[in-house]
Amino acid sequence: MRKIEERYISLLTDFDKRPAALKERIFSKHFGEAEIAKFTPTELKEYEDSLKAYRDVKNSIDTALEKGRMEGVIQVAKKLLESGMDVDTIMKMTDLSRSEIEKL
Repeated sequence: MRKIEERYISLLTDFDKRPAALKERIFSKHFGEAEIAKFTPTELKEYEDSLKAYRDVKNSIDTALEKGRMEGVIQVAKKLLESGMDVDTIMKMTDLSRSEIEKL
């Protein structure tokens, strides 16, 4: 009986061996969750630690990208101001507020 169970588990956890109907994203997510549920306490702790580290790095990168994007928008707004463009047009082009532009 154990051999049969192992065979079916192998079929379901190996994406390439799975029947087409079970290759949808939702099933893959649940199969992944089932794999995590089988972790030992040590494996689970290591998995959670790696997720935390991944999320920390991702948040740092996302924050840096947003900061860089904002710095670029501010540089463009300054150049537009220097060229004599009116504040209303700069507001439309950069999505900056009037007060943000006037501070430049």
